[in-house]
Amino acid sequence: MKPVCTKLFIIASSMIICVCCFYSCSDSEEQNSNNSPADNHSNTVNEPGNVNEPGNGNEPGTGDEPGNGNEPENHSVITKNKFNGNITINYLLYQPQNAKENMPLIVYLHGGSGKGNDLDLLTADAGFPQYLSNGELGEIPCYVVMPQLDKSYVGWNDIREDLIALIEDINNEQHIDVTNISLTGHSMGGTGVWNIAVTYPDKFARIVPMSGSIKDTRANINALSQMPVWTFVGSADTIVSPDTSITFIEKLQNLNSNAKITIIEGATHFDVPNAYLNSEYDIINWLILNAE
Repeated sequence: MKPVCTKLFIIASSMIICVCCFYSCSDSEEQNSNNSPADNHSNTVNEPGNVNEPGNGNEPGTGDEPGNGNEPENHSVITKNKFNGNITINYLLYQPQNAKENMPLIVYLHGGSGKGNDLDLLTADAGFPQYLSNGELGEIPCYVVMPQLDKSYVGWNDIREDLIALIEDINNEQHIDVTNISLTGHSMGGTGVWNIAVTYPDKFARIVPMSGSIKDTRANINALSQMPVWTFVGSADTIVSPDTSITFIEKLQNLNSNAKITIIEGATHFDVPNAYLNSEYDIINWLILNAE
């Protein structure tokens, strides 16, 4: 009988070992299945196809469409600003569509009716600021600063150093192309363009003074001998005679082949700013040298 018991014990022990091996193998397979490659995508979220493919909530139209508060800032805006230097200067700043670094800057100087401390005066009358703010000029690929002269000053030449400081401040903020800064203005602003340009000829790439006046001194002519100049006057202007601009350009052209004048026949003093809208002149693109 003893041999029989021994055999039964051996058989029973073998069965227990097999059962234990079965459960051990099953546990091992379950653990391996929890670590299978199918669940490793959480560590490869940047693999093509598993995050940014259409239908997963990141496709175009689910995050950047208008109206959800996440649309890109790709439209132009005009803001009211204040520069506090040696004096305080209120100004409008046009920030272009898709603004980026190294874009051109146009500096516009208004006429006498824009004086004061209300920036709405700058867009009240027909002229460059109004054309820009109401969309007549369309989107233009540059910054535009339109400062306002306080009534306590006679003209723009009174604050010429402060204007340069304003331009430098805008450059610090917007990182403009300092080699592509142009200057334009009408009436008192046109005269201001002439005066500021002859004082700081190295600051500006091009100028477009309209219906302004300038003295044809040798110093003024020499100062602008290397700068592209395009001036506009109206033949019927009785407020600021076109003669000073005509005479100056005639003398400047002896030294500067990039100086020219457009005399608008029959135009009065206040007709001249319409030239900004004339597609044949294309003044804005001339000012920024067709920048894109």
